[in-house]
Amino acid sequence: MKNKYWLIQLFLTGVLLALTNSCIKDEATTSTKKNPIITWSNPADISFGTLLTVSQLNAKANVPGIFVYTPTFGTRLNAGANQNLKVEFTPTDVANYNVVSFTVKINVTQFTKTDPLIIWSNPADIIVGTILSASQLNATANVPGTFIYTPPIGTILNLGTNQDLKVDFTPNDVATYNLGSKTVKINVISAPGSGGTSSVIFNPNKSYGTMTDIDGNTYKTITIGTQTWMAENLRVTKYRNGDPITIVTDNANWTAFTSGAYCNYNNTTDKDHIATYGRLYNWYAVTDNRNIAPAGWHVPSDAEWRILTSYLGFLPVAGGKMKEISTIHWKSPNTGATNESGFSATPTGYRYGVDGVFYNLGELVGYWSNTPNGSSNAWGRFMGNFITECSSLNGRNNDGNAVRLVKD
Repeated sequence: MKNKYWLIQLFLTGVLLALTNSCIKDEATTSTKKNPIITWSNPADISFGTLLTVSQLNAKANVPGIFVYTPTFGTRLNAGANQNLKVEFTPTDVANYNVVSFTVKINVTQFTKTDPLIIWSNPADIIVGTILSASQLNATANVPGTFIYTPPIGTILNLGTNQDLKVDFTPNDVATYNLGSKTVKINVISAPGSGGTSSVIFNPNKSYGTMTDIDGNTYKTITIGTQTWMAENLRVTKYRNGDPITIVTDNANWTAFTSGAYCNYNNTTDKDHIATYGRLYNWYAVTDNRNIAPAGWHVPSDAEWRILTSYLGFLPVAGGKMKEISTIHWKSPNTGATNESGFSATPTGYRYGVDGVFYNLGELVGYWSNTPNGSSNAWGRFMGNFITECSSLNGRNNDGNAVRLVKD
């Protein structure tokens, strides 16, 4: 009996040792799981309106796994300091690593909109009568947006210095940028006489008179039959009352213009060229009731042109008698040129009213009359380097041709 009890006691002791060893093994297994190391610093301050991105939500761990952020990517936080950004990290190896979380702080500053930078310098002086264009109204900004000018493109300013040009700028991104404006100054000056030296070859056997326009340009004049004509092309920039004639340089503006305008061939500013060839005018300028001619002179009618050409032997030969001799200005062959009348016509070329482009300098000249031919055309005369004629010209009202005046 004693041996039986001893065997039972030995069995129970073995069972207890086995259970104890099992518990010790389980405890040892549990205690080997580790916490991942999360690396994440407080992000730099952001301004209100900034969306959370990887610039802020950029935690790292020393083992692979999945990051879940609160708040999430794309969140727009309210303004305020020390706001929580939290990440929950789940390791890929959950058998050996624990799920952990980590929190940092961020400051969201109150957003302040920025003023756009508008770049615009005082434009160069313009001659009275010049139409405001992109040459003057040319502000730029450092961000995209819309420019509204005061006065707008197409305005003709009065004579005077230090006149205001203003632009109001509306950025495309009005949430980030303020509206802006800037003002510059422009001088509108009188057009001086051309000041250049004419190289026209006049008839040395003729006696010439003179006349002076409102700009102070002095021209030779010549008596032919019963009429006294200018012997040079007109280059005035103001009407008789002192109002400026609009100068139009842009091709599209020239074609669309329906009031008085002038230009120089190819928009030249060469004073000698202007003195030699004169300026080109549309028909609206030569018929404006403010008068392009000085007192005592006028733009000839079609009938007065006929009187001139009839006196010189009619259209087929009159041109040769009116053209300046030589090929200094006229291109060869300058057929039949004798200038025996003293009219001294020079080949100004012309500006085409359909496209505003300049054509045929050195090859032809067209002169206006004040006589209309329908609602959109007018009569005049033209001469060319290959012909002796002084032929009838049926010009568009917005063509640019030369002008000769005849004495009242």
